[in-house]
Amino acid sequence: MHGGPAEGQPIVFQDGYTEKGRPMYCAVMPGFINLQESPAGFSGDGRTAIANLRAAIAKAEGRS
Repeated sequence: MHGGPAEGQPIVFQDGYTEKGRPMYCAVMPGFINLQESPAGFSGDGRTAIANLRAAIAKAEGRS
């Protein structure tokens, strides 16, 4: 049984559909507030959504 992500790891959930009708995923970190205040990553692939989240975090921290 999967109990969700480990503490401090990204949370991924389905958030609508891509233009081709496939699931769209959103990745956020624990403590997510909203899209204006917290980094998030989106993609039709959950792994890419996490990569996009990590890039958004780096950009927000001035590391990109």
